[in-house]
Amino acid sequence: MEKEIVGAKPEWMYRQSGVVPLIEVGGAPGVVLITSTSTGLWCFPKGVIEPGMTARDSALKEAYEEAGLRGFALEAEIGEYQYQKWSGKCTVKMFVMEVEEILDDWEDKKARKRSICPVD
Repeated sequence: MEKEIVGAKPEWMYRQSGVVPLIEVGGAPGVVLITSTSTGLWCFPKGVIEPGMTARDSALKEAYEEAGLRGFALEAEIGEYQYQKWSGKCTVKMFVMEVEEILDDWEDKKARKRSICPVD
């Protein structure tokens, strides 16, 4: 049986999740940002919710692959947003992540920049 197609991709690819990675920087709160591979703009790690994974677990996987971050995410999502991609509309569920470890090497290191930014 063929899965529903929305725009140019299967429907499940338009369901995404991401994290707002929180970290302590010199005793003050901060967030970790990465650059988008397509625009070079700064953003939070996010990606397609992998089949068979929860939105939260998939978001943590994206944080590991895209930003080299390990930690845990709160169970409840903090919100969602939508954006246009692949001739359709993606919906991204966002979670708060407490960063416990920042890796020196990670999967997307050559494709992205990473920055820890203080938050007032």
